[in-house]
Amino acid sequence: MLSLYLTGRQFRRGIDGYNTWAAAAFLMLVYHPWYLFDIGFQLSYVAVLSIHLFYPVYNRIEVKNPLIAIPWSWVIVTLSAQTGVTFLCLYYFGYFPLLFLLTNIPLTFLTTLLIPLTFLWLLIPAWIPGSGWLGGIIEWLCGSMVWVVEMFSRIPYSTLMIRFDLIGLVLSYTGLFLVYKK
Repeated sequence: MLSLYLTGRQFRRGIDGYNTWAAAAFLMLVYHPWYLFDIGFQLSYVAVLSIHLFYPVYNRIEVKNPLIAIPWSWVIVTLSAQTGVTFLCLYYFGYFPLLFLLTNIPLTFLTTLLIPLTFLWLLIPAWIPGSGWLGGIIEWLCGSMVWVVEMFSRIPYSTLMIRFDLIGLVLSYTGLFLVYKK
């Protein structure tokens, strides 16, 4: 999705998030149709779609202070993504993470650093001085993300156990989109 988005920006084209989302899903499914049944594929694409749908809903509170606006946008992205993936998580895993907001704020910060640094690291040839140092930073960021997840997973009663069947999954998403208002 990011590659399609950046390609569109490079050619100075109008970029529609829904079209980018659909094109990326289509290309992946043409390449390997069984991705449709992959949990990671489903969670990723539902999360991104949910961010597109629900970010404007949650972003109705205008924050003008830049020191608060950036963390607030992370909170809104987290709430938007969680809104979409909750029912899939209940269906596949049978639990709801009660501390998702506290966990995702540091993860969002680390990911904000990790993604551009990784792209930079991939573009730099290995023989250039500092590429190993950059690789070490990326490794540390990944390890920090794992540490955050492990730290929050050790907190007692941090999950709510609810098991969904396929009918519950379909009914839940139907109800969610029936109450959806942009």
